[in-house]
Amino acid sequence: MKTNAGKEDMSLPTKRYGLKITRYILEKLYEVRDLTPEDTEGARDPSNEGLGHLVSEEKYISWYQDGGFSPTEFGDVLQRFKMSKLISNFEFIRVGEYEELPFLRINFSPDFERLYDSYKAQLLSALSGENKGATESAPSNPTAGVASRKPTLFVENGKGYIKFFKEGPRIFIGKVQTRKYRLIETLIKTPGVAKDVGVVFDAIKLSKDSVDSRLNDLYTGSARQREIIGYAMKELQTIKGLKGHVSLAYHHGGDSVALQLK
Repeated sequence: MKTNAGKEDMSLPTKRYGLKITRYILEKLYEVRDLTPEDTEGARDPSNEGLGHLVSEEKYISWYQDGGFSPTEFGDVLQRFKMSKLISNFEFIRVGEYEELPFLRINFSPDFERLYDSYKAQLLSALSGENKGATESAPSNPTAGVASRKPTLFVENGKGYIKFFKEGPRIFIGKVQTRKYRLIETLIKTPGVAKDVGVVFDAIKLSKDSVDSRLNDLYTGSARQREIIGYAMKELQTIKGLKGHVSLAYHHGGDSVALQLK
């Protein structure tokens, strides 16, 4: 897209927080672009034909962790790059025997080198404070933007998955009967909004809970419910793609609990 002055509008974020993660991801894509598809993992994709680069799940999740951003924010930046013509397309795909490990395939624009230089220059200018509004700090509630864009849960062959954004990878959670899947299914409908602990526990309880003496005790029942809910959350936090991005927050003296997205 061109401005009236003839310069390309690279559609920069307006906040310093967004500028910083955009710069981080831009540099990571430049590293990927500098390799041949075979040097990434493109050779594993028979349909690739040298037109795109594959990035492993392990690598792009390490970007989340090192860069300090969420899967949703990653998707937003990739979409911004697509709109700015830095990349022509991106998608998360499964390849043959690696079908449980989604790869990120990126198709770079033929004009990537020139656009990269222009985009980087504008980013550095904005970060130095030359663009008004670019020096705002990160939101006081960093989960607000994520929570307002509800992730999607879906089930396939009895297995539960989650996506944080439309083009994002589906992250395997577990079988739908498991506590961990039922916990996130119950709380993700209203992220950040607390629900009664008893209601949440009822949604994840198993048949064996009927013989748990601590659950059936008037004095220890509530604490035991919170303990079991906490165990289910710890299981979720070990899943690649969820680690560091989901947690629980208790309210009203521990009587209610909410899902926090980061």
